[in-house]
Amino acid sequence: MKADGTGTRRVTDTRAFEYEPAWQPTDGSVAATGMLQSQGITTYQYGDFVLTDEATGQLYALRASGVDLSTLVGQRVTVSGTLVPGYENGQVEGGPPLLDITQVEPL
Repeated sequence: MKADGTGTRRVTDTRAFEYEPAWQPTDGSVAATGMLQSQGITTYQYGDFVLTDEATGQLYALRASGVDLSTLVGQRVTVSGTLVPGYENGQVEGGPPLLDITQVEPL
């Protein structure tokens, strides 16, 4: 910030941007909030979409059965789903955990 009060300031307190979804999974599933993106070209060969959870920084590969995620690409959403066994912690091709999405909430 310049002495005359002009310039830019970096926001370091992100608490104002925190979001608590209206629903929370109660069945042992995972909920994550972030920007929904198309998968693109990767070293791993699974998932149609990806999302990095804002709260944890965890990247998830997403697949959706019965939920059309393609209309929400580029939007901030909260997704809920179950982790697909065997895809945790980079076990398959060094990729991220795979979430089978059962619910999505645009924000």
